[in-house]
This record gives sequence, structure tokens and C-alpha cells, in this order.
Amino acid sequence: MNDDKAKLAAWLQNHESEMIDLLGKLVSAPSDNPPGNCASIAEVVVRELTDRGFEPFMDVVPKEETLAAGMAEGRNVVADTLLGTGTGPVIALNAHGDVVPPGEGWTYDPYGSIIAEGKLYGRGAAVSKSDIAVYTYAVMALRECGVEADGRLCLAITFDEETGGEIGPQ
Repeated sequence: MNDDKAKLAAWLQNHESEMIDLLGKLVSAPSDNPPGNCASIAEVVVRELTDRGFEPFMDVVPKEETLAAGMAEGRNVVADTLLGTGTGPVIALNAHGDVVPPGEGWTYDPYGSIIAEGKLYGRGAAVSKSDIAVYTYAVMALRECGVEADGRLCLAITFDEETGGEIGPQ
């Protein structure tokens, strides 16, 4: 393993519990879509990214576009990180924070972020709130370990994947 990979792996291992804590906060924030009122989870994402040294921007989607997409509140969160000169490509790490409603038959509270038998249970724990946590900590690891590149990494967190992605990733 080269030095950068070893530094990154060690940094991530040292921050694993913090990453799991972030995932728990995201899972605990209801973001059922439909009905698509994801303003509160977008605010959680902005606060958590800010606390981790990012400068996120919250895009509030105009009400008419949000309603046309079948949602109550439209939000997107973007955080851009410069690695090196910034003259190279922009790589967007996109994840969605909305989830389908939980349905019946849950053993654990779908918003409880319960850790049992080494697993975190709840809505979005596997798809895609885990992506938000992993992407956040991957960018942090690159930043904190001083890994340089010529481009930028952009976190793009959207909240309309479950209703087609018309006001988010599109």
C-alpha cells in the first residue's frame, strides 16, 4: 500500500465511529418521499457538513417545480471541495436523502438508528443515507490527509430520487 493509501485508510479507521454517528443522524431524520417534505433533512445535511468543515449551499427549488414533481418541499445541498489547483475536472459524488415510506413489519423503529448485532437499522441506512456519510468522510479524508489533485470534488445531495429525480440530480 502506498503512503497516501495508508494515510487515508488510517484516517478513515480513526473516524469510523464519527461516520457511523453521522449516518445515525441522517437515518433519524424522516425523509419519506412521497410526500416529499425533505426540508428538515436538508437542514440536517447542511448543519452536519458545516460542522465538518464544508461550506454547503442549499438550493431551494421553486414551489411550482416542486409541486409539479409530486413533492411538498424541494431542496438540494451542494458542497464543493478544492483539491490542488482546481484546473482539472469536477467529480460529483451524488447521493439521495429521500426514502420510500417504511411500510409494515419493522422489528426496529425505522427512524431509531438502532445498532444491533453490528448493524445500524433504519430507513436509508443502506440506500442512500449511507452514501452521504461515506462520501462526506471520503472527501474529509482526502482533505485532512493533504492528498492533492488538479480538480474538485463536489458533494451533491438531492432529495427526490424516489419520485423520479426531476428537481435534484437531473
